[in-house]
Order: sequence, then C-alpha cells, then structure tokens
Amino acid sequence: MARALLSASVPPLAAAWLLREVGGQMRQAAEDCARLGVLDVARDLFRAHAQLRAAAAQLSDEEVAAAISADGSAETEVASDSAGLEISTADAAMRLGLTRERVCQLLNAGDLLGRKSGKAWRVHAPSVDDLIESRRAA
Repeated sequence: MARALLSASVPPLAAAWLLREVGGQMRQAAEDCARLGVLDVARDLFRAHAQLRAAAAQLSDEEVAAAISADGSAETEVASDSAGLEISTADAAMRLGLTRERVCQLLNAGDLLGRKSGKAWRVHAPSVDDLIESRRAA
C-alpha cells in the first residue's frame, strides 16, 4: 500500500530549503532510477520533488533569499533535460491521444510526472510510457 510522500501541509519555506539542499540530488536519483528501470522508485521521487516545488512556489525568490540565506543571496536550482527524459505537453498529448489540457490535469493530479518550467510543464517521458502501458494492460 502506497503512502503519501509529503504532507500537503509542508510549509513553503521548509520546501524551499529542502529543494535548495537536496532537490538536485533527489531529481538526479529519480532520473538514475528511471534509467535503470526502477520506475516505482523514480515515480515516487519525481512526485516528491514536484510536491516540494509546488509548496516552495508559494514564495517569491526574494522571500526565499531573505529567509534562508544569511548573506542575502540565494542559490537557484536549474533543472536540465540532459538525459532527454522530458517532453512538452503537446508531445505527451500526441503520444497519449489526449488534449494538452487533459495532460495538464494529469500532471496536476500526479498521474503523470513532470515539472513546471516557468508557466509551461515539462513532462517526464517515462511516465507517459508507463501510462500507455497501463492502458494497454487494462
């Protein structure tokens, strides 16, 4: 039985601190698990990372910098797609035979894994493949 990885009540400042301290390692571990085929663990790590990002997004960069950094500067996490694991919502929609709006709904519900890049979503391609496989099996 699966348990929620993070409480919905993670304070935004705590989430921002966690992202700054371990967010990059969490995302790298998720990508490594996905490459190795350990998809359940990868999915859980990507979901936890997304939950932290959502909670931290409630604060502005300035609020995080002022609250966390003693010297007033803030480190920023730069997520990259160096392994080619991310696709656009349009690509995901095409692969799934859905609309972009429905893909965004699935992302917001946690049924697809992804991250926000500005206002746009970047979709974790292996989670699209997992959804396609689960639909075939059903």
